[in-house]
Amino acid sequence: MKQQTPWTVEAIIMLRELLEQRPTLTYSDIADRMTKKLRAPFTKNSCIGRARRLGTAKRQQVKIKRNGRPVRSRPRVPKLRLSPRLKLAPPSPPSRISGALKIEQLAHGDCRWPEGNRAPFLFCGEQVLDNCSYCLKHALISYPAMRKTA
Repeated sequence: MKQQTPWTVEAIIMLRELLEQRPTLTYSDIADRMTKKLRAPFTKNSCIGRARRLGTAKRQQVKIKRNGRPVRSRPRVPKLRLSPRLKLAPPSPPSRISGALKIEQLAHGDCRWPEGNRAPFLFCGEQVLDNCSYCLKHALISYPAMRKTA
């Protein structure tokens, strides 16, 4: 049987302090420090889980330059480009109706956007963008940052 992490009030306070005061520490480092100080087993995953339940898990990634000062990185936005096939593609064959594809009917390059939330589950099925699971219409919904570039 796995040994459970003892989340006492002292441990929770220490976790919050380490997360707030030391943004450059990884969860592995935090777990190591807590294990040494509190003399109880803390793992990286137990610290991540507790931080999520406390609402403090979202941290910006921090890169450290050689001079020792932290540099915050921006979150990456996927670069989505229209496929050359999408621009030149003929309309869908009449035997296949867009927006009415079951998961078994989806082929590589079909949009995976779910239509509705009840059985039978249907998917969009339009031609997807490069490096994306969705067509242009649904990628604009799914990736708000892409609206500025489209």
